[in-house]
Amino acid sequence: MKGHSMQKQKQAIRRVVGMMSGTSVDGIDAALVEISQSTCVKLLAFENKPFPPTVREKIFSLFRPEAATVDRVGYMNFLLGELYAEAALSVIEKEMIERVRYFKDEGKLLEAQRIEQRTRYDLEM
Repeated sequence: MKGHSMQKQKQAIRRVVGMMSGTSVDGIDAALVEISQSTCVKLLAFENKPFPPTVREKIFSLFRPEAATVDRVGYMNFLLGELYAEAALSVIEKEMIERVRYFKDEGKLLEAQRIEQRTRYDLEM
């Protein structure tokens, strides 16, 4: 019975990356949060990834109906998907580096190594 409650406890906490870009089209905000079963949300890491000037120009050009052709919107869909993926990976890595540093500072080298290996493996998948 004890093992079952431990499993429930482990499942009760999830790490989630939330991302958005506002109407100013300045970049992507990415936040890594930890959500517990009691819906307690804790911010673990945050990053703002500015869009390159050329990407901003292309996004703004799509605001004009005559420029928003299917091929241009489709291209932007894939480009933004890549940029959002990079932002998610970046904020995850940022938090991983902080956790590894914490464990090393505490003298918990095995834990530091395990967190880094698991995170890097998951990021490569």
